Amino acid sequence: MSSNAGTIFNYDYLKTLQEISDELSLMDGVDTGGLKSLWTPNMSWFSITPEGYESGKVIETGFFADTEASMQQIRTNVPRAGIVGSYVANDFQASMIDFQLLPISPKTREPVDIQDFSHRLEQVREKYETDKLKIHIIWRFEEGGRPDRGLWPDYGLLCDRIRHHRCSAV
Repeated sequence: MSSNAGTIFNYDYLKTLQEISDELSLMDGVDTGGLKSLWTPNMSWFSITPEGYESGKVIETGFFADTEASMQQIRTNVPRAGIVGSYVANDFQASMIDFQLLPISPKTREPVDIQDFSHRLEQVREKYETDKLKIHIIWRFEEGGRPDRGLWPDYGLLCDRIRHHRCSAV
């Protein structure tokens, strides 16, 4: 997701990112345990201190609010987490949601229909994309893989600004 209205450190952008993350985690075929965004518990920071270490989530859901203090805490946590240039663009105008598609649907026990899944992803884009918020869908296949050869892609929502950095393989 990329913001055409400033950085990611604003309430509306982050609230939309949370809604999309939640919606994707509920989609049939998404490996929920591997989903990563600024909102997921697996996105955390660590810091060495004189007392030992500190750690926390990049975005603490209980602390998230439309306040300058909340945005400042997130501005501090993003670099601490070491995700600038990968999950967050260097200019702080975009962030990524990354996940894998399971080969077998947990609900139907049938192979995931990639065409249907792609259609559902497009519905998510249509629901949330605005003039101020752009969503880019990037596929990454296993080496030499294509969906018609039975290899399963990773999907990620990614912005152009990140694509030129470490996330180019996403």
